[in-house]
Amino acid sequence: MPILDNRGTLLVITPLSGSGGLTITPYSARGLTQTLEQIGDTSNIERDVNGFLHDISPPWMHQYSSTITCKDVFTLVLNKAWRGMLCQVDCACELNYVTGGTPDRPIVTGSSRTETYADGVISSVTFYRPSLIMMVLDIKRNFGEWPAEEQWRVELQEYAQPAGYA
Repeated sequence: MPILDNRGTLLVITPLSGSGGLTITPYSARGLTQTLEQIGDTSNIERDVNGFLHDISPPWMHQYSSTITCKDVFTLVLNKAWRGMLCQVDCACELNYVTGGTPDRPIVTGSSRTETYADGVISSVTFYRPSLIMMVLDIKRNFGEWPAEEQWRVELQEYAQPAGYA
């Protein structure tokens, strides 16, 4: 299993547009959760005249959204963090593929690991943390005075699928 650094999280957010904002600080991300979900809806899945289902979405539209939530003593740096900000997100959440295949997103350096199975169906699976270029859609923050507790939530969507990963 990965080892957490002194910030208490695997997640790294690096702002690419503007200055400042969305930097993870110590005691701002313990207990962090992150989702990776496919964007879009099922409107690109249609039946043909024979009743078979087909995905008519082009591969470059296969992108992720992510929601990051946390409750800790401090909040991440929110000064100059606004909707529309571009960030590189080195995810805490993992993706995986059958070993011997290829990942569909860039891999966070040092995050790749392989699990071997003896069930005969799949011999091994490679897990990795993806590094995604994402745009901030929303930021929410809540402070509980009595417990001295910061709660924060950042919603993001992948800006574009990386070249060569379609």
